[in-house]
Amino acid sequence: MQQVKRSDALMLLLVERMNHLHSGPDASAKEREGFLQAVALLYDLRRRGIATWSVDPGLPVRCELTLSNYAREDAVKIENLLRLLGVSAGPRDGAPIRIPLKAGSAVGSPGDLVLEPRSIAGILRAVADLVEVPEKDVTAGVVTANESPFLASDPEISDSIE
Repeated sequence: MQQVKRSDALMLLLVERMNHLHSGPDASAKEREGFLQAVALLYDLRRRGIATWSVDPGLPVRCELTLSNYAREDAVKIENLLRLLGVSAGPRDGAPIRIPLKAGSAVGSPGDLVLEPRSIAGILRAVADLVEVPEKDVTAGVVTANESPFLASDPEISDSIE
C-alpha cells in the first residue's frame, strides 16, 4: 500500500472489511459509507506523509499502520479515522500511533486493524462493476446492467483502476 500511487483505489478493490467496516455488495449503506470515509482519510494521511504502512520481516512477520509527524490541526482527522475503525488509540501531541495489522478474518484486540481481503471472485465482481454496459445491449437482453457499481460511484477511483 505504501508504494502505490492511488492506495485508496487499491484498498477499495482488494479489501472487503476493515474491522467492523464492510465494503462488499451485501454491506449496508452505513457500513459502506464508513468504509469509504476511512479509506479517504487513510489516503489523505498517507499522501501527506502522516500514515505509513510497514512490514517488519522478522519472525513472526509484523505489519502495522503508523500515524506520525502530524500537526495539532490533524488531530480531528486522526480521531475520526480511529473512531471509524474502532481502534482504541488517540492523537498524542504528535507522538507516533502504531496500529498492528492483522490479515484475514483474524480476531484482533481493540488496538488492532484487521484487514479482510476480498476473494478472487469478489475482486472480479468489483472490477466487473466498472464495465459500462451499452444500453442497446441491455435492451436487447444480451447483457444485464450493473445495479450497484460500488467502485464506479467515484469517477476518480474508477478512472485510476482502468
